[in-house]
Amino acid sequence: MRATAELADVCIVTGDTKVVERGNIEGMVINTSGIGVRSEGLDENFEVVSQYREVSNPWLLDSNLREGDKIILSGTIGDHGIALLSSREGYDFDVEVKSDTAPLNKLMERALKVGGIVSAKDPTRGGLSNALNEWAEKSGIGNRGGGRIHSSEGWR
Repeated sequence: MRATAELADVCIVTGDTKVVERGNIEGMVINTSGIGVRSEGLDENFEVVSQYREVSNPWLLDSNLREGDKIILSGTIGDHGIALLSSREGYDFDVEVKSDTAPLNKLMERALKVGGIVSAKDPTRGGLSNALNEWAEKSGIGNRGGGRIHSSEGWR
């Protein structure tokens, strides 16, 4: 954890322990949360956005997407999910499957310098389809035909 925190240039400031019944968990559980401050890069990013369209809330929110926005993938799709599945279920592949989890703060700093970003999401839990559904639902787009949107919470 320290090596990853150093790579991301963040500090670990606290820890916690949990008591669970014997046999209910294998290995270690790590929970993270972060506290950030508004950066000049975020403000400059939204100056670029304002040249193209209005945004009611200048934070990177799921609800900021509008019809016509482009979605950019910054890496591979499905590595984290297949790594977890293969580990949990004991699947064996001819190649080593590694999760694609990594600190994203430096990637986001570079992206904000380019500008024009209205939302960002790390779709490790739930995958790409869940991320797209969350964006569509929270932004109120993509479901004009009266069909159902499927999310990790079920059909709606």
